[in-house]
Amino acid sequence: MPHLLIAGKLRPSGLALLQDLNGVTCDDVQEVSEASYAPTMADAKRLRIVSRHRAGYASVDVVALDKRKILLCIVGEVNSRSVAEHAIAFLLASAKRLIRADRAVREGPWGWRNTLEPGDISEKNLLIVGDGRSGRHLATQNVLDVFAGRLDPDLIVNKDF
Repeated sequence: MPHLLIAGKLRPSGLALLQDLNGVTCDDVQEVSEASYAPTMADAKRLRIVSRHRAGYASVDVVALDKRKILLCIVGEVNSRSVAEHAIAFLLASAKRLIRADRAVREGPWGWRNTLEPGDISEKNLLIVGDGRSGRHLATQNVLDVFAGRLDPDLIVNKDF
């Protein structure tokens, strides 16, 4: 009978689906680290594949898998662009002091906008630590290109801008 070890948090609905499968058993390890799943992996004598449902494999003991000729699968591009877009959202929120601006609109002082505290991100340098998929999306392409080319030229009144 196949037995699955779910390493990492999985939505309850996903875990329920797996537990309802006929002929399949599963366990889950909430906090993923080599130490947390090593005992279970050692007991799994017929283990043939480890599949991460998140990008990356820093918490996987690749050497141990290689020794036992166990395959490792990762999800790859599943949400790296979304993570890059999220980073852009944080950059904009930080540069524009979005939380402070929201509070000023809701509670005052209204004159806060005249302090010129919010900054711009254009013409600034961005340090990206790491070269994973999300970092590469951030570095090599405009993550906001979903808007590129979406402007209707017939709506532009002053085309000299």
